[in-house]
Parts: sequence; C-alpha cells; structure tokens
Amino acid sequence: MSPCLTDLVAIGMFLTTSRGTLLFGFIEIILLFLWTMYTTKYKKTIATATILLVALSLIFVQIIIGIPRLLEEIKETIFSANLDDNGRVDLWTHGINMWNSNLLTRIFGAGTVSEFYVHPSYNGEALVYMVYHSTLLQALANFGIVGVITLGYHFFEKYRQIFKFNRRVAGLLLIGYIVVDLYGMIDNTYGMYYYMIPLVIIMASIDTYGGSENELNFGTNS
Repeated sequence: MSPCLTDLVAIGMFLTTSRGTLLFGFIEIILLFLWTMYTTKYKKTIATATILLVALSLIFVQIIIGIPRLLEEIKETIFSANLDDNGRVDLWTHGINMWNSNLLTRIFGAGTVSEFYVHPSYNGEALVYMVYHSTLLQALANFGIVGVITLGYHFFEKYRQIFKFNRRVAGLLLIGYIVVDLYGMIDNTYGMYYYMIPLVIIMASIDTYGGSENELNFGTNS
C-alpha cells in the first residue's frame, strides 16, 4: 500500500470524526501495511518511505496546529461521549422487534422503509426511515430470514471472487473485506449507497477479470 495514499486515507478518517472509522480504519491500515511488507520485495524502500512520510506529517502538524492541541481537539470532538453506544443498542433492539413482529416479517421482513422517526436536520426536524446500524440486523428487519440467506450467498460470492488473483492481491482484498464487514456489524455499510456503489463497481470489475496463470497461482512469488 502506497505510503502517500495511506497518509491521505488517515487524514480523511480524522475528518470524518467517526470513532468506528478511526478504530477499524487504523486496524485496516496496519494490517495492509504488514501484509504489504510481508509480500513485497522492496521492504527497506517502503519502510524508509513510510517512516519519512510519517515524520514529515508530524512536523507539518506540529508547525500548523501543534500535536498536543490536535490530540486534544480529536478527544473533544470525537470522544466527547467517551465509549458509549451512541444509541446503537436501542436501534438494534428496534430492528429485532421489527423483525419479530409477526410470521411474515420473520420470513420476508418489513421492507426497506420499515420504520420512521423524527430526526433533527439542517432544515429542522425531518421524518426519516430507521437505519439499524448493523448489516445483519438491517437485513433481518427489512428482508427477514430470506434476506439473511441472500446476504450470506452474497458474502460467499464476494469472498470467492478474490481468489481469482494472486496471493498478494487476494490478501489485500481479503483484509479490506473482512475489516469493513466487521465494521458493518456495528454501523452502516450495506444498504448505504456511498458504500454499495463502490462495492458493486469493484465486484463487477473483479467478475469480468479473467486473470492469467500467473495470477491464479498462489505461490510465494507475487
């Protein structure tokens, strides 16, 4: 993974002010870096570039805002509520109750727009549909057991696709998929257009990729 790209991704994660993004995002960055170091022939070059880039980034931050002040602002902005569930347990309970309403909802779910609530917005209060902040519970509440089975098949196909590539590329995709899917158990992923559109494009691209003998070989050479 490119050190410059990693730096840009890290900055983007900070700007989201999302605790989940920071937690799972940095776990993913570390895993991708370790996998890259394990599979690349240019370990010293990548390690040196990463150390220099991190050092320059820290110097830049110190000059512009100061590292102690930045850490304090991150703490106040992102972790002002400490590590509370931010209402997720209530949302999960709503999702389970919606799914368990009757026999039909247990089998087929209550539909994409299964529940409404009043939510404050820039233009005042707005009536919006409930998002249960969990891929599994969202599928269960909206589409029932049928939806969960379909979701399981989708996961099978998604992970099966990546083995069209060589070991190095497959490992990168596997790490990305696993971390994002774990994040999706406690927050929004599936059902959100800003996640699903890129995912569908990636999956369609992989699906049309034929690969070569080299890239279907899972040996140590990448």
